[in-house]
Amino acid sequence: MARYQRKVILKCTPSFAFAFVSDFRHTAEWDPLVQRADLLTPPPIGLGSRFLLTNRFPVPDLPYEIVEFQAPNRLTLRGETSSFRYQDSIGFEEARGGTRVSYSAQLDFKGFFRLGSPMLALMFQRIGDDALRGIEQAVNRAAPAESATAA
Repeated sequence: MARYQRKVILKCTPSFAFAFVSDFRHTAEWDPLVQRADLLTPPPIGLGSRFLLTNRFPVPDLPYEIVEFQAPNRLTLRGETSSFRYQDSIGFEEARGGTRVSYSAQLDFKGFFRLGSPMLALMFQRIGDDALRGIEQAVNRAAPAESATAA
């Protein structure tokens, strides 16, 4: 099992950050491993929405489903492939004129991948750091200039 947990401050309101991140179609904008992200269920985005992430890296496509949707405060997505079971939980709270995003992820390895678990856990940390930096850049680019101070 691999775990990832970090926080970052974004220059926007919690509502804007939540709306941007919860629409996992934006994942290709902030996760360097994701080539494309598709919504598999009809809009609007909410509890039960499903996405499919197509990766650049030789990893199978990753299906995700929103299993917790508490706008604009908390979002949890889960998914599973034949090799992995994973969950991403993201919290949003007002902080320092912007939004503090608390990102935690868990990756459980299945079958053959359990043998490489320690090495894969280290890679998971780097992948998480790259994605969180990407979220910061993508959300800050997309946010309206007045977003962080809007009530």
